[in-house]
Amino acid sequence: MENNEQFLDGNLVVDDEKVARQLLKEHNYKVSNGEVDSFVSLKGINKVYPNGVQAVFDFNLEINKNDFIVLVGPSGCGKSTTLRMVAGLEDISSGYLYIDKVLSNYLPSKSRDISMVFQSYALYPQMSVYDNIAFPLRIRKYDKKKYDYKCVSYKEVLKLLTEEDLVDSIFKSFDKTVNFGKPYQYIATKYNCLDLSAKTLLKAVLKKTKLQFLADEFKNFKDELVNEFEALLATRLEALQNKGNILNDEYVYLDKETNEEIHIKAKLTEQEIRNKVFEAATILDLGPYLDRLPKELSGGQMQRVALGRAIVRNAKVFLMDEPLSNLDAKLRVMMRSEIVRIHEQIGATTIYVTHDQTEAMTMATRIVVMSKGWVQQVGTPKEVYSKPNNLFVAKFIGSPAMNIFDGTYDNGYVTLEDGFKVNFGVKFARAHERFYTKKVEETTRLLELLDTDSEGEVTRTELSKIFSAKSYAKNEKEAKDIDVLTYSKKKKKKIFVKKAAKGFDLEETRNSLMEMLEQYKSALNGKHTIKLGIRPENIHVETAYNEKDATKAFEIEPSVVELLGGEYLIHATYNNVEMIAKVPATLDVKAHKPVNLVMSKSLIHLFDEISGERIDIDE
Repeated sequence: MENNEQFLDGNLVVDDEKVARQLLKEHNYKVSNGEVDSFVSLKGINKVYPNGVQAVFDFNLEINKNDFIVLVGPSGCGKSTTLRMVAGLEDISSGYLYIDKVLSNYLPSKSRDISMVFQSYALYPQMSVYDNIAFPLRIRKYDKKKYDYKCVSYKEVLKLLTEEDLVDSIFKSFDKTVNFGKPYQYIATKYNCLDLSAKTLLKAVLKKTKLQFLADEFKNFKDELVNEFEALLATRLEALQNKGNILNDEYVYLDKETNEEIHIKAKLTEQEIRNKVFEAATILDLGPYLDRLPKELSGGQMQRVALGRAIVRNAKVFLMDEPLSNLDAKLRVMMRSEIVRIHEQIGATTIYVTHDQTEAMTMATRIVVMSKGWVQQVGTPKEVYSKPNNLFVAKFIGSPAMNIFDGTYDNGYVTLEDGFKVNFGVKFARAHERFYTKKVEETTRLLELLDTDSEGEVTRTELSKIFSAKSYAKNEKEAKDIDVLTYSKKKKKKIFVKKAAKGFDLEETRNSLMEMLEQYKSALNGKHTIKLGIRPENIHVETAYNEKDATKAFEIEPSVVELLGGEYLIHATYNNVEMIAKVPATLDVKAHKPVNLVMSKSLIHLFDEISGERIDIDE
């Protein structure tokens, strides 16, 4: 990162917008903030469109170097919008984005040092694979040391003249069955030197003799060449010194006052581009396809080219927006592991968007589950699967999904509609009391905020949380009606609007809160409805499960028994719910033949019906 003196202090407050814009421009739109510890930090990010629709609510996330973060959720949940805000393709309505501790809200996309892979690949059809990968390298300028390349080339030629197999390499460089490029490229690649050095050497050698006589005559003029290039190097250094230039041992120009290396902004040379493209092609196994056009490639190969174009830039952050959605199922599975392998090999920091929860569980170091613009949960795949925060996460993550049953809670017991009862004991009764006490306090506080007369006390975040809870309401129509909610001011009063049309005024909001408060109080003091969740693999055939945490048995009649590898998926209707159990295929289970099942009690999840949140017994 550049010296912090070139960055604008992030704590500076400027009232005049014109002055603020001028300051940003003077500092190249770079703002620093030393309080950020993570590599990428999103703090309170919101996205509100001009028509009042809010796509992202209060998004907070800390990303460390080398993390593979997957944003997952259904269509329209705000995951791609969030990614586009990080990329600079969408403005951030409020909140702060830091990339490598630099406030990036105001940085143009090209200055954020990010690479993005799109769903559509976005390859240039008229360019070869090589040129597609090389394109982002050709259009940018990079910070480079200021070398005197003549001195470097003379020094490298002297080193080349000491190589024992040099004559053999020169012959091979002209042999089209061995080298498909230009002769100097073969020499430069083999000995890891500049193209200029290889060109200078070949020109000097072929000036002394023709290629067919090289093996016989090289020894006679080799010492001559060494003397010539030593003289050229000495002459060049003397001429530079006479002009007042200072160079270090690597022939980098030094500042006359500070004696520090001088850096310049310059485009990469074709050799530097070639090396980066070949390196990416090796990682992605694209070597045989570099001369082809995109139309001559398969879907998986085009996806690898898009990845190659991203990784050659060696950007700080890689952003991927559903890059595998256009591939068939088999290729998608293969490319998942390929992307993870590349991520690990190049030490990348990746933010990946998908609606496929299997992709998220397979690839992520951490998952961010989103719904209706809200972050529902952040955690490792294991954490999100084993301890879902709420009903949405429980239903969305997992294949097959978690089974959810309606039950009644009463003093430590949960009873399903058919009378099946589970005793969760004193420990859960205490957790239940803690949960609903906290909910009563939260709802009371929000009512107090709502009743305050001071303008702006009720924030969009505070009130939207109330309605996000309604997405778990028992009445499905009510849940759909509130879909997307945003906060705005009309006719001198605060209202909620759905897609800038349907609204909830202040009185309706207050009534909703009071209704929720009464429900929480009722749940705290007596029996109430509750949701019971259990993963398919935690339901067992009674005769095959002898663990102490087994519940009492219940009988079902399978409608379908699906063989899936070494397991059966048992489909049945139980308590008016289409449930699935996953059991070993070695068991004698058949469709329409009744079977007794038990649940692992320690792995049952209980969810509040009002907010949809999981009641954590270990909290």
